[in-house]
Amino acid sequence: CNLPNPITIPEDHYFMMGDNRGASDDSRFWGPVPRDWIIGKAFATYWPPKRIGIF
Repeated sequence: CNLPNPITIPEDHYFMMGDNRGASDDSRFWGPVPRDWIIGKAFATYWPPKRIGIF
């Protein structure tokens, strides 16, 4: 992750990263995400195919 300056993540916030870091609009673009905005939990991976699985 190439950030121009160090950042501080506030309490109860998360720094989200996209899997296509070169082209993702993630927390590097939008900033940290408040915990209240997170409504689900990751439960599976589907890409790349050799890593398909359930957590």
